[in-house]
Amino acid sequence: MDFVQHSIAWAEGEVFEATLTAAVGVFTVATGLLFWRFGETPNAKALLIPLVLVGLLFTAAGASGVVSNKARVHAFQQAGDADPSGFVDAEQARVEGFGPLFTFTLILAPVCFAGATALFYLSESPHARATAIALVIVGLGGLVIDYFAKERADTYYAHILAEQARRAGPGG
Repeated sequence: MDFVQHSIAWAEGEVFEATLTAAVGVFTVATGLLFWRFGETPNAKALLIPLVLVGLLFTAAGASGVVSNKARVHAFQQAGDADPSGFVDAEQARVEGFGPLFTFTLILAPVCFAGATALFYLSESPHARATAIALVIVGLGGLVIDYFAKERADTYYAHILAEQARRAGPGG
């Protein structure tokens, strides 16, 4: 398989993941609206703002990911055709550049979970507890998204290294 095809497959995987993220965001907004409209308790009504905000965050992030990665597919094809070696080197630098972001999620998620636990433990307020639920959704969403994104990035990076080794030839 031509290296550019690996790049396109990576971007298409990102589009799929971003589409799911946006869909979860829309579902979360709808859930908040339904709790607000049909919920009869203060706890149900309090979910409106936290769920809508988290849903809008996921929807915006997902939509942005769809747009940027669809554009990237065309750019990959052009860059790979124009300068195959330079494209591989540029992709290596790009992948190495966003790798540390996965560590950020591994720190952010437990902070969200700890904050949620503290809010539930320290407050009886429906708004504080609704915020705690939103924090859990953000932390879990980040872990799920990065779980698959990191796997895809690691696979893509292995293809980058293999392509560089192939181009270097048997003598290095």
